[in-house]
Amino acid sequence: MATFIPCRRCANKPGPKSGFYYVTYPGTQQKGVVECECHKQFVIQETLQHRAIDANVWPEAFSYNIDTEYTGTRSLKDVQRLKKYVYEFPNFKSSVVYMYGPNGTQKTTLAHWIGANVLHQGYSVKYLLMQSLLMTISGFERDESKQAEKQAEIEKLANTDLLIIDESFSKDKVTLYESGYQLPFLDRFLRERVEIKKKGIVFISNKPPSEIERQKFSASIQNFIERNTVKPNGACLLFEDNYMQSKTDFDPGSLFD
Repeated sequence: MATFIPCRRCANKPGPKSGFYYVTYPGTQQKGVVECECHKQFVIQETLQHRAIDANVWPEAFSYNIDTEYTGTRSLKDVQRLKKYVYEFPNFKSSVVYMYGPNGTQKTTLAHWIGANVLHQGYSVKYLLMQSLLMTISGFERDESKQAEKQAEIEKLANTDLLIIDESFSKDKVTLYESGYQLPFLDRFLRERVEIKKKGIVFISNKPPSEIERQKFSASIQNFIERNTVKPNGACLLFEDNYMQSKTDFDPGSLFD
């Protein structure tokens, strides 16, 4: 836990401990203890930091400024749509958002920014890789205690307000059995979460929805994603601004011109 540093208002006031000071209530001889506003804010920030760690969200994402730190201009329209989704999350909390684009286009950074902002609004969040999700929801534990733990973890994922699934629907990122054994588990989990529990999901992928079946996932899953990411139910957002190229204005193709 970070060390609390009191503000100038309460630093020199006597009190039982740092961040709290003694007061005498007006018109009485009664004394009490008041918590300094700086300590209240400190506790809020520390609580958010711990919630972020539990959610697998980068704690530093709380300080990310999308207006000044997002780099590039090609995908600004979809950045604006993403901001609307996040800032008005209570109106879109049951929506499905699909973010895709090549490597290096700031998708994962934006995913953690989404998580941090939704956490800040008081909702529960979980960020994980699709490979980790598959390992959790598929398979059978012979040990009854481990099976109970697995089921509890699945229930937690199913009921979290926002699930952010990175490295989705790419055969280069996700290991699938040739038999397709894991796919019914994934199909059922996604449908129950979105259609029955009305809980939102943000997918991050290198592949557009139209390629999901070609990536060895099922036609049923592709249909589910496409149906739920067409406006107004959800959003399919393309990100093309490569961070390093936008920062340096370096075009690697120019080497061969």
